[in-house]
Amino acid sequence: MKKVIILLGLTFAMANCRVNQHVELSEKLKPNMTMEQVKKIMYRNPIKSDFYKNIVECHYCNSSSRGAEYVVLYYKDDLLFEKRNYSVLRNEVKGNLGSCEKYVKMGNFKEPDSISEIRLK
Repeated sequence: MKKVIILLGLTFAMANCRVNQHVELSEKLKPNMTMEQVKKIMYRNPIKSDFYKNIVECHYCNSSSRGAEYVVLYYKDDLLFEKRNYSVLRNEVKGNLGSCEKYVKMGNFKEPDSISEIRLK
């Protein structure tokens, strides 16, 4: 019985774990910074990275009981080209929060037109 209670406790804790990547630090980022320069400011690797049509896209997030706040960084030719903030609210994911890694590109995410134009070329 004791093992079952411990297992249930661990399961609950993992399901409700939060991620804090200090999205607010992205305010210090400037256009044309290298990925290494950005990494020194953000202190961590992104929760998700993609490469598509010459653009590297990196997502960082903070999760809380209200939802998740994100910043997405776009690199072109290995230099920071564009950054955007977006959020996912608790009610948008039917109250199922936990780690914000599950909700990348949801909520009010919209790819910037400048990035879409590059990818269409």
